[in-house]
Amino acid sequence: MVQQSICEYCENSLSGWDYMTSCGHIICSSNCFNRYEHVCPICKKQCEFMLIGEDEKQGTTGFLTSTRNLFDDIENIIQFRTTALVKTVISLRSKVSRQKNLLKQVKTELNQVNEYKQQIFELQQENENLKRQLIAASSNIILSNEFAY
Repeated sequence: MVQQSICEYCENSLSGWDYMTSCGHIICSSNCFNRYEHVCPICKKQCEFMLIGEDEKQGTTGFLTSTRNLFDDIENIIQFRTTALVKTVISLRSKVSRQKNLLKQVKTELNQVNEYKQQIFELQQENENLKRQLIAASSNIILSNEFAY
């Protein structure tokens, strides 16, 4: 409900369809508000009028909504944002977990690659030794054949 309970001009009780002037006065809609005149009935200045209170038309915003309703709105906003943040955190934790698993797999595969490289190096060394032995054996066979004749 409106925080001020009486009209500043006629002193009637305010309802849910009251107005605040751009000069700061609060007037009732029943007797004091004239939608065709843009003059404050209290100070007689040219002004604009804004609907206030709990029963404002859909799509407009009241100036003096109750503190309870404001806190309810804030609570809803906080709950919405908290839920969104929790979902984001859960999603990010899941991504981090998948990335950790991928990193473990990559580390294992890199270790295997290093082992394969070491095995290749050892096989190349063995191949070189075998080539040398083959050349030496071939040379010995040729020399022994020459002496046999």
